Amino acid sequence: MPQSFIKFYVLFEGVDAKIKWEYFVLGIIFLIALGIRLYYVHNTSAYSYDAYFSIRQIENIVSTGAPIYHDDLSYSGRDFFVLPFSYYVMAFFRLFLSEKIAFLIIPNIIASLLVIIVFLIAYEVTKNKIGALFSSALVALTPVYISKTIISLSPLLIAVILFFLCIYFFMKYEENIVYMWLFLICFVLLLFTHEIAYLLIFGLLIYLLFLKLENLKHVQEDIELVLFSLLASLWIFFIVFKKLLLIYGPVVIWENLPKALVEQFYVKFDILTAVYQCGVAPFLLGLYAIFLYFFQKKKKGIYFLISMILVIFSVTWFGFVQFETSIILLSILLALLSAQTFVIFVNYLKKTYFANYLVLFILALFAIGIVLSGAAADQSARREIFNVPDEKEIQAMEWLSYTPENSVIAAPLNFGHLITSIGKRGNVMDTAFLLAPDVNQRYEDLIGIYDKYTPETEAVNVLNKYGVTHIVYVDDEPDYVKDSNCFKLLFDNNIKIYKLTCRVEEYE
Repeated sequence: MPQSFIKFYVLFEGVDAKIKWEYFVLGIIFLIALGIRLYYVHNTSAYSYDAYFSIRQIENIVSTGAPIYHDDLSYSGRDFFVLPFSYYVMAFFRLFLSEKIAFLIIPNIIASLLVIIVFLIAYEVTKNKIGALFSSALVALTPVYISKTIISLSPLLIAVILFFLCIYFFMKYEENIVYMWLFLICFVLLLFTHEIAYLLIFGLLIYLLFLKLENLKHVQEDIELVLFSLLASLWIFFIVFKKLLLIYGPVVIWENLPKALVEQFYVKFDILTAVYQCGVAPFLLGLYAIFLYFFQKKKKGIYFLISMILVIFSVTWFGFVQFETSIILLSILLALLSAQTFVIFVNYLKKTYFANYLVLFILALFAIGIVLSGAAADQSARREIFNVPDEKEIQAMEWLSYTPENSVIAAPLNFGHLITSIGKRGNVMDTAFLLAPDVNQRYEDLIGIYDKYTPETEAVNVLNKYGVTHIVYVDDEPDYVKDSNCFKLLFDNNIKIYKLTCRVEEYE
């Protein structure tokens, strides 16, 4: 039996068939990753609450050719800050595909492509096909990556793909100048997609510092390419973010979030949450590789990945990047480092008595990694699918489209984009905070409206302040609504919509 396993392993290592075995296995991993995603979305036609902002942007590009930069509905009138590339990508597919295919199937196909990119990076670092496949399998089941890209339509989806394409092309550009141009193209597109582009450039700078400190060989072109990318990113930054910098200054980092929400979105690094979100196997195996190459070994490719991890961890620790964004990048980078740990472990086994059972150990490692990550991925995906607008909420939003066109709707914060996207009516507040007016005061007022102990006069006063005509109640109405002549119930399917019929005349 051991000899048959050895022959099987040799076959996979040495035979060059018409379709190389690693590509066949990689294709299977890709299909598994895609199949898992489609399993969770095939019975849903809803998206995450914030996805409806992306849907409006995409639909506007399809109809007009441009994103929405000024909106009369959000906050009853405001400007938007938009990095548009990801919306144009989705709009391209929406031109000739149905909404469900364009907004649910295509994004998950794109997200699944990451397993291929990870394989290419891991193989470039380790030169080991099985180790690279191991990383791909881990990424296919990364809990946080699945949950945050499965139904969100977030620009982060395209940004993650571009981020890791940049890493791969940077690693390869010494072999062929084409890779340098591909790196620059992907980097510029990333700058117009998401702010994580600046994490990449900081990571490259730390990488050059590592090479200098460890006296590792590098070419002059490394420095030139990184400096060019830095200057290009700064130039684009001051052009794109000029208005935001003039308005907010350095605190633009926190995206104009209400103060009460900053700690919720920009939490400091939490080790237990990180282990769960990344998956136990990539977290532990990745950390081992970091420890090993910090203190015992040297390798350029590993230092590149470690540099990215150090930058992302640091900015997250100090609250400069949203925790969920950073943990997605960290989980993938740790999965990449896991390939090196895998190779080290396999090479060690080859020197021991267990060498005859090498394939069994390899299969066991794959199984352990898949089981540990898969269980957490399943829970994360189910929780994300569960936390979408239900049928009654969608019906309530559709009903709003029959109200007068100048209606302004007060609703809980997470309903903001539903009101503008489905109801086509103005809202008091939503989660697109950049360039939004008076977010702190509005958030306090919105919370006050739903406080059951708020006096009726005060509630009506606040509603008048924002020109509110209708109020949405998801839970029980506050005491001030009950038996009041100022609130007329118009819609009730457990989501209740009242019309405001009173006005406090003395309010200024």
